[in-house]
Formats: sequence, C-alpha cells, structure tokens
Amino acid sequence: MKNAEEIALHFKDEVLRRHPTMSSNLGIKDYDHLWPDLSKQGVEGDIQLMKEILGELNGSGDSEDKELLKWFIEIGLYKLETLEFWKYAPNLAGTIISGLNGLLTRSGENSEAIQKRLDTAHPMVTQVTSRVERPVKLWVEAEQRTLNSLFQFLKNLEFQSDRLEKELKVYEQWLNNVDTMTQLPLDSLKFQGLIEMRRLGLTLDEIRSLGEEYLESTEVELKELVQKLGGSSVEEVRRRIRSKHPKDFNEALEGYKTLALKARKFLLEKDIITLPEERLDVIFSYPHMRQFLSIAAAGMPPRFGEQIGKFYLTPHEDSKMLEEHSYAFQPLLISHESYPGHHLHGACRNTHPSIIRSGIYSSLSANTAVMYSCKLGDITEGWGLYCERMMYENGFENDPKNPDLEQRFLQVNALRWRATRVIIDIALHSSEMSYKEAVNYLVENTGYNEMTARSEVLMYSRSPGYFMSYLLGSHMMRELREASGLPLKVFHDKVVYSGAIPLWFLRDCVLHEILVERKSTQ
Repeated sequence: MKNAEEIALHFKDEVLRRHPTMSSNLGIKDYDHLWPDLSKQGVEGDIQLMKEILGELNGSGDSEDKELLKWFIEIGLYKLETLEFWKYAPNLAGTIISGLNGLLTRSGENSEAIQKRLDTAHPMVTQVTSRVERPVKLWVEAEQRTLNSLFQFLKNLEFQSDRLEKELKVYEQWLNNVDTMTQLPLDSLKFQGLIEMRRLGLTLDEIRSLGEEYLESTEVELKELVQKLGGSSVEEVRRRIRSKHPKDFNEALEGYKTLALKARKFLLEKDIITLPEERLDVIFSYPHMRQFLSIAAAGMPPRFGEQIGKFYLTPHEDSKMLEEHSYAFQPLLISHESYPGHHLHGACRNTHPSIIRSGIYSSLSANTAVMYSCKLGDITEGWGLYCERMMYENGFENDPKNPDLEQRFLQVNALRWRATRVIIDIALHSSEMSYKEAVNYLVENTGYNEMTARSEVLMYSRSPGYFMSYLLGSHMMRELREASGLPLKVFHDKVVYSGAIPLWFLRDCVLHEILVERKSTQ
C-alpha cells in the first residue's frame, strides 16, 4: 500500500506540467516553455487529475500529510466545480504577465524560455474566449485595463512575438463586444461552504463579529493616539506622519537595506526565531513590474533552488509617492515583507522535506480564475501582519518602555483597514453588499480615496475569503501562541518550519498534542 508521500511523488510531474507557470515560480525549469491549458477541456482535465489522486489516497494508510493532501484537493475541486469563477472571469492578460514575470525575475539565463513562452502563448486567446460563458462586467473592465498594461509590458520587452500581439488584438475586440452580467457569481451558500472547508473553527457570523470588534477598538485607539500625539484629527495626524519621509527613492532604498540588516540582526540577538540559510536582496522593482506594483512587495525564495528572496521597492517620478515610505512605516513594512515576514517564512518552509508541503499541491490548477487563493492566506498573510506587531512589541525600532506612537498609529490605522476587509469580504460574497456599496464602506472607514478603494474592492471580488485572512490569521496566531504556552522562538519555529500548510493544520496537527496537554493541566 502506497503512502501519501509516494502518491504525491507519483503525480508530481503531471501536476507541474499542467501548471507550468507555478513550476517556474517554484524554481523548476522543466516546463518553462509551456503554458497552462485555459480551455474548458483544461478545467475538466484538472478536475479529472484531482479526482484520480483522491482515489489513490482513499486506498492509502492514514497520516497527517494524507489529510493535508486530501484537503488541498478537495478545496481545489470546490473552486473548480462549485465556485466556477472560470466561467465568468477572463484571466488571460494576468496569466501571460505572471508567466513571463516569473522568468524575467528569476536568477540565471532565461532568454530562451522567455522567447518560447512568447511564441506559444497565442492559443490561450481561443481557450479563454471559448471557456468563459457569461463574464462579469466588472471583471471584463478590469481585464481590459490589464490587457492595456500587457501591451505596454510587451512593448518594453526585448523579446517580441508578432503572432501573440495579433491574437491579443482579437482578444481586445472580444472584450469590447462580449455580453456581460453585473452580478457577482458567488452567493452566501457557496461562500459559506468555502469558509467551512477552511476549518477555521469560526462561523461566518463569528468572523464578522471579530471584524466589527476590531473596527470599534481601532477607532477608540486611534482617537487616543491623536490626543497623545497632539493632533486635531485622525486625518491630520496621518498626513503629518506620512510627511516625514526620505528625500528621494534612492534614500528610501538605502533605508530599507539598512532596516533589513537590522531586522535580521535583531532576530538573532533576541533569539526570536531560527534563521535558515537564505539571502535577501533589497532592490528597485524591475521596470516591467512597476505598472503592477505601486509600493513594495516580497519576492519569495523559490522552493527548489538558491534561497534568495527579494524586497522590491517601486520608484516613482511623483515625489508624493514617498509618503508611502514614511520613517514610521518602514519598520512595519520590513517586518511584514522580509524579516521575519514573508521572505523568511518562505525560506524556512522551503526546508521541509515533504513534497506535500512543498507548495506544489497547494495550487493544483491554473484554471480557478480566482485572483488570490485563500487556501494558505490565513497563515501567510496572517504571519505577515502578526510579525508587524510582534516585532514592535519586542523592541524593533521601538522602545517598549517609551513606545513610538507614530509607528503604533500607523499599525492601528492599517489594522482598521484589515478589519474593513473582513466585513467587505463576507458581505460582498454573500450578496449583502454591492461593489459600489463596498467601495463606499471602505472609503468611509479608512479614509482611502475612491480610486484606491475601487481597485481594492475589485481584488476582493475575485478573491473570496482571501482578504479576511490578514486580520483573521494574525488574530488566530496570537491566540494559538497564548494557548500553546510555548516560548516565543519555539512557537515561531513551529509556524515557519512546518512547510506550506494552512492554519488549521498548524493547530490540529503540528500543535495538537501541545495544546491538549496544556489545556489538561489548566
């Protein structure tokens, strides 16, 4: 009888072949010349493969990793067979950008692979236009903007493909003329089913209540901080803090380089987490990335290959964008994106030997048409947000005895934004709130301008359950840390060295015996 790991290894090559852009991002070069099959037949093929793996698993012995692999497959099937965003979301432009970007930003010589991808991308136009049955108007308009960005993206590349550009013009005409619907395709029952599958241990009503509690508590704390900082209003203090920033983006980049080194050293000196072999390069984002990345982001170390991650900072000609990099904000961003946030988390989880926990099986299909998958959102984004507060409380660029109130103000302000995401995520996908109402709600509760709010809510609409994961994951992680009673370093190592796993697996498997034992002694 095969065990779950053997079954996963048996199907690995087929999974990677069907999802070649993911393979490239993981550091596997065997499929660099391929694209996923975005047709309806491609969807059906993904479903068939998942059910085949599931069938083999049902005949294998029980283990924690078997349960994890079954969960990855079952939630993947739910997205393809029940949510069916692939019927409503044209996602060609983003797929091409992602597939090329993964090669353009990867270490080493990738010219041949980039040209091959360009030369073989054109069949996806027909695949998408024949697959999508009744696209959502909001998503078509977003795809038109992304397609315009893709045209600019291709124009700036040193590689060209006349055939692809010709087919993309055909796709542009299709987007301009296709019949659309205004309603989002998700309803309350489907969304509730998705949340239940995540095994969070909370109902939708309880998650909503948590978001509302944070909205209320952050409002109170922001008012208190305004008084302590001698301000007249939340907006006035926000403007004042944001006005304190580097003189230009070169200075900002040097500041982030210094902070990244300081954060890494801080983790070692305070013995907060075990550091693996890794390296972080703090660099400006590549020119082709800048139309999609407005502030900064982490580029995770690949699962297979040198553990070198990136912190990308996007420079702008408009000096007003420097307000996004205020001195009070920079330590929070480094903590979230780099040390000990996403970069370090990625390098640590890459050390786990299990193929099931490698990241290959957490994204089994390129055809869900979901923008951001919620499968691992609670632990990835939850960890990033958790790190912001944990580092602040432990004294990184802050004296706990005389706290940096400007940093805390930005933390609480951002926490309020994450709380509104919880409310909107639930309401939008339960048909309780329209897109316009969600935009207005975000503006009213965060002070965002309408253009930014519209872009935010657009992402929420294509990513059911993902954007609630920041606040929810961070909150649950703090609860788990307290419930486990583990020293800080031991708890953190349990989180980051257990591989690509969801929060429920951390709770129910990795920490289960510890939690049960501690509960029995209380």
